[in-house]
Amino acid sequence: MSMSIGLLIPFLLLASTMYITTSSLVNNIQNMDSGIIAYANCAQNMMNYAFIGQVYNYTACYEQEINQTQLNCSYNSTDVICNLNGTTYLYPLK
Repeated sequence: MSMSIGLLIPFLLLASTMYITTSSLVNNIQNMDSGIIAYANCAQNMMNYAFIGQVYNYTACYEQEINQTQLNCSYNSTDVICNLNGTTYLYPLK
C-alpha cells in the first residue's frame, strides 16, 4: 500500500507540472501569434502604401488587426491546435 502511494505522488507532481507548463504555452502562443499576425498584415500594407508614395496609419491598422484576429488554441498529448480566423494550425509538442 505504501509502495503504491510512494509511486503515485511523483506521478501526480509530474502530471500537474505538465498541465501547468502546457496551459501557459497555449496562452503564450495565442498572445504571440495574434501580435505577429497583426504586425505582418500591417507591415505589408505599410510597404504597399510606401511603394505608391502614400502615408499609412500603422497604429490604427495594428489596433484594428488585433481586435479582428480570432485565435483559439487547445492542446492534446501530441499537439497544440490553433484555429486562426477559421484556419487550423498544428504545433507539435515533440
